Amino acid sequence: MRSRFAFLGVVSDFAHVRAGYVVVRVKEKRRRRLISELSSVLDSGVLTPAHASRLRGKLFFTTSSAFFGVGRPALQAFTERQYAKFSRRFCLNPSLRASLNFFKCLLGNLPASRVHLLPDSTRPLYIWSDAMWEPLSTGGSDRASAVDAETGEVFYIAKAAVAFVCYDPVGNVWYESSKSIGLETIKLMVPGKKTYIGQLEMLAAAFVLESLPAAVLVGRSAMFWIDNLSAKYGLQKAYAKVEDSGRILNAFKIRQAALNLRCWFEYVPSKQNVADLPSRGDFAGMREVIDAVSASGWTLFSLKAVLPDFSTWDAPLAVLPRRSRKLVECMRKKMMGISAQPCS
Repeated sequence: MRSRFAFLGVVSDFAHVRAGYVVVRVKEKRRRRLISELSSVLDSGVLTPAHASRLRGKLFFTTSSAFFGVGRPALQAFTERQYAKFSRRFCLNPSLRASLNFFKCLLGNLPASRVHLLPDSTRPLYIWSDAMWEPLSTGGSDRASAVDAETGEVFYIAKAAVAFVCYDPVGNVWYESSKSIGLETIKLMVPGKKTYIGQLEMLAAAFVLESLPAAVLVGRSAMFWIDNLSAKYGLQKAYAKVEDSGRILNAFKIRQAALNLRCWFEYVPSKQNVADLPSRGDFAGMREVIDAVSASGWTLFSLKAVLPDFSTWDAPLAVLPRRSRKLVECMRKKMMGISAQPCS
């Protein structure tokens, strides 16, 4: 069997199998061609349904197969254009331009990823996340809303919060954090919806990766329990049909990739979700639950709440590790037929 195998522009490198992992990376030639194609589409300002279909297929396999599913949420605009029936010359809309620029940035620095083959000897982190959305009323059955002074868009508002509880068996340590969600965050969502509970449940999971110390997460496995099925499946697939959910998922996946964190998602009923307590301010009840299920000597840390930046598609990209310049230069010389030392 070949130690390095390329399929549709993605290389599986088995040179490190004895060390317990496989390296997966995008071929330099494929990466450069995709960046060139994306630039051409942006310059022309036109993307036909047929071209959107081809480009979507290339981007999906190249990015999703190579690096933790990063980039899949940003394919929404390509899917919409692929199935568009009528459009004037199929000019680029703002969503397509944003997605095209995102993939240009991503492919410009798409590091290789490691796929671990051996079982993880360290016990996983156990994480429960939750969101609260309680609509505010103006009296009677009318829901309270706010109007964006700049755009005129209407946003329904509510008492909202996100929270998580995490148990790390290494050290018998618990972590918790919670944060109220105000209008400044809701205004980043798609306007006009009467509830944002699905988006906030995804945001609660992304909030975990931003708030927990990186030293606790990096290279670990994590079990997530979520009491919202749409959020659970969205996190599993790393895809959502709605743009605001997609941008939150994108922030989660990029942070997950940067941490090399392996995640597993499960559903838990709300009454069995310990994070349901801090999301509603019941910290005493949370401590009672933790004390009832923990061995003696447990410690609880309350962490500063940090939300991910999902304001644009490319906002979270800065956290990705940089590609190795030595490896890139070596691959470039090999493509040009220039003799070089073996790539490491």
